Amino acid sequence: MDDSRITELLFARDETALTELSEKYGRYCKSIALNVLGSREDSEECFADALEKVWQRIPPARPGDLKLYLARITRYIAVSRLRMLRAEKRGGGSTAGAMEELDEIASPGSPEEELDALEMRRLINGFVSSLEERQRYAFVRRYWFLESSEQIGSALGMKPGSVDTMLCRIRKDLRKYLKKEGYEL
Repeated sequence: MDDSRITELLFARDETALTELSEKYGRYCKSIALNVLGSREDSEECFADALEKVWQRIPPARPGDLKLYLARITRYIAVSRLRMLRAEKRGGGSTAGAMEELDEIASPGSPEEELDALEMRRLINGFVSSLEERQRYAFVRRYWFLESSEQIGSALGMKPGSVDTMLCRIRKDLRKYLKKEGYEL
């Protein structure tokens, strides 16, 4: 079933839409949550929560890209759950490191800086779009999908250490770029 038909079902409050979303995008969204949380059970719960959010938000929302909309909600829920788990355990899994790598650069530290979050997002998006394709792929796979260096390296035909080095250089370039744009880090 195509996305426009699924959206119509959501607007009609037909629960068949949730089944269709699950069949069409469940595997994709669960893999995003699994990369964040490292637990199949937690990824299943995150996806169920994401379906509930979609049900609550559509209508009135009418997303242009249903797959991306559902993926963003799933990722947000998974990251929120990871933060909660980290706060409880004061630890973290392998994906926690990816989030902390970027937090060093772009995380707001005070209420005043939080007001700049939208501008920061715009700047980061601009920076990422300026990267060459291979760098952009690695950056997005690491910091959006929270994949390991091994997974990224396998897809790019690189050693994990080379991926780590490339990502380190990208973070340094991002830090320089943000400083140039007026952000003191």
